[in-house]
Amino acid sequence: MGIAKKYLLFITFIFAFISCSIAQIQDAEIIVKNNKKYYVHVVQQGNTLWGIHTLYDVPVEDIVNENPGIEKGINVGQTIFIPVINSEVKEVSNAASKTHVVEQGETLYGISKMHNMSVEDLLKLNPEAERGLQVGQVLIISSDSQINNQPIQNTKTPVEETKVTFQDSLLRHTVLDHETLYAISKRFMVSIDTLIQLNGIKKNAIKPGDILIIPLKQPTFEHVQVREIPSTNPLTNNSEVLFAKKDSYKILVLLPMNYASSQSAISGMDENASLNKYTKVAIDFYMGIKLALDSLQKLGLNADVQLIDTRVDSNVVLNYLKTCENNKPDLIIGPLMPNLLKATARWCKTNKVPLLSPVASNSALLKDNPYFFSSVPSDLRLLEGMADDLALNHSQHNLILVTSGIAGDLKNYDLIRSRINSQLKSNAMRSKLKEVGYRGELNAAIINDTVNIFIFPSENRVAVSYFMTSMNKIKNTKGENVNITVYGLKEWENFEELKINYKQKLNLHYPSSINLNYSDSTVDTFIQQFRKKYKTDPGKFGIQGFDITYYFISNYLMQLNSPTHSVMNDFHFSSRGDGNGAENNNVFIMRYNGFDIEEASRVHE
Repeated sequence: MGIAKKYLLFITFIFAFISCSIAQIQDAEIIVKNNKKYYVHVVQQGNTLWGIHTLYDVPVEDIVNENPGIEKGINVGQTIFIPVINSEVKEVSNAASKTHVVEQGETLYGISKMHNMSVEDLLKLNPEAERGLQVGQVLIISSDSQINNQPIQNTKTPVEETKVTFQDSLLRHTVLDHETLYAISKRFMVSIDTLIQLNGIKKNAIKPGDILIIPLKQPTFEHVQVREIPSTNPLTNNSEVLFAKKDSYKILVLLPMNYASSQSAISGMDENASLNKYTKVAIDFYMGIKLALDSLQKLGLNADVQLIDTRVDSNVVLNYLKTCENNKPDLIIGPLMPNLLKATARWCKTNKVPLLSPVASNSALLKDNPYFFSSVPSDLRLLEGMADDLALNHSQHNLILVTSGIAGDLKNYDLIRSRINSQLKSNAMRSKLKEVGYRGELNAAIINDTVNIFIFPSENRVAVSYFMTSMNKIKNTKGENVNITVYGLKEWENFEELKINYKQKLNLHYPSSINLNYSDSTVDTFIQQFRKKYKTDPGKFGIQGFDITYYFISNYLMQLNSPTHSVMNDFHFSSRGDGNGAENNNVFIMRYNGFDIEEASRVHE
């Protein structure tokens, strides 16, 4: 069996396992035998010994020791006893031992406060509680604890007539650069006060690398509700011809699963092994695709979806595609690597198969290839979108193009200059952009009593750092007497030397292909559904996998022409000319507002 087909079977098992049995750990019965606690696991279709070990996070050897003969194989319906790690039940007198029966709405934090314990001590006695609380579950309470009769805030929540139910679990989150308590509270849907109390945070101060314990509410619900964008006809150019409506479709997903290089980690043979970095991204992306396919099937999608492990080798891709020439797919999603994408695009053009690129693509791939669809606007399009926003919304402000004089930046300046100048109308402050150098001419360009917008489309770290430091000094000198806004590039977010307070003070704006707003109910709801299915949070690739799959298949293959569902994208595909491919031309203009990054506007053709 070829490696691609072999891994197709593997990944099919992985997701069948995730969707069918991941919930078992929350529903599993816990019993006590010989003063030890055990999960009672009933084997379901698709379960394996390794999968059960991964699900319960218990070493294979411990499971085998408690279930002799299991190493020879397991059968559907078989009962397996899984030891709960560090769960020996000490025999103590009734006078020394206490228990607590979990009631509806109770949390670990609330229970710990009720019994004058820390959450950590409560978990030491009840390690299974870290996986979630269940109504009726019996918890062991420290023998020297005393009932706290003081009111405990949010220990219980009123039971409402709703289909949503909650179970607590704890997450350990490593604070990232520039993350704030506010941002973390919004992302994980927990109050700042709870974070402070649970982690003993003083003066609201956290720093990168800190480990925070975060109580998660894992909801169970029926549907994900995502933002609706008014219905439009997404088909562009000759896409009506490319996409014929059918009763069933064949879809290929090309992702670098890299099964061979990640086998040690996947099999569990090496406890210190980790997944290949490409594998992590690919799994996240594919989980998003699967979530979208689940929703589309409810709308009538009938599709044979095949996952192909591309590794990082274009020959693997091309050799597999050759086998498809007599049974061509209706759509290919992927691959993620630039060299693989280029080779796949050539094959799709020759064989007339639509290709949906999930990542930013070189604009050259769209030329003379009407079968290529780029879901992410190119860097060129981001610059165009920023220029259009400035010309459309800020022409009456003091627009100042700051030049770096660096050869590598010239293409950016030429595009910004020509695109804005061509759109300035008679009511603009001036007929052409004012241009100044980034050394020594910035202060003189400022006009009081108006908005001064400095546009600096430089990709040079040193120049950007110097410019932002200079602008900060000007702002400090002039204070509230001057209104200054800086327009830069999304790459600046990767420049660690740029201080966040400079970005805040200078009202930094930049163009982006996505708007991932954790305060948005759409994002919250999607994360909840992702957690429900996979018991983990999605990364950006997971959200991207959902967005592009749901949008493209529903509108292009199924041709539903229904409101577009999107979590962090806004898709508007258009071509740069007849015979060329189509690109998502929507550009979000993001800005700093205190410690938050929010959408200022969006531009599309």
